[in-house]
Amino acid sequence: RNSAGSENSSDSFRFLVEERIQCCQTRRVRYAQRVDYCIQLPAPIEAATNREELLAYEAKRKEAEENMRAPPEPVRARIPFTACLQAFTEPENVPDFWSSALQAKSAGVKTSRFASFPEYLVVQMKKFTFGVDWVPKKLGN
Repeated sequence: RNSAGSENSSDSFRFLVEERIQCCQTRRVRYAQRVDYCIQLPAPIEAATNREELLAYEAKRKEAEENMRAPPEPVRARIPFTACLQAFTEPENVPDFWSSALQAKSAGVKTSRFASFPEYLVVQMKKFTFGVDWVPKKLGN
């Protein structure tokens, strides 16, 4: 109903994301824009406001597992939405960045930002991460 007059109703969700990648050796910068309809935000567990509660739960869960008892009531991380947005915009290392100035692979740093904003923003929280051993791990339940 809101996109009356528009040929495509998904235009209400459309926005641009701008990625800025800087080569660490030459300091040259490359910009790229991509069209998106849904933003995927990371859930930075280190930004949880109830860290002590989470650590206590994890200790109780491990103890119950070792003693073959029922696990305690799960505790969910409380992560502010602003921390999720900040994690999206933080610089990210790109180890295999192809530098056209060097004509070789180099290290780079990528930052993302909104180049335009949609009428309606659809947010998907990334609930999976990779552990130290590169095994996918679900955050929370």
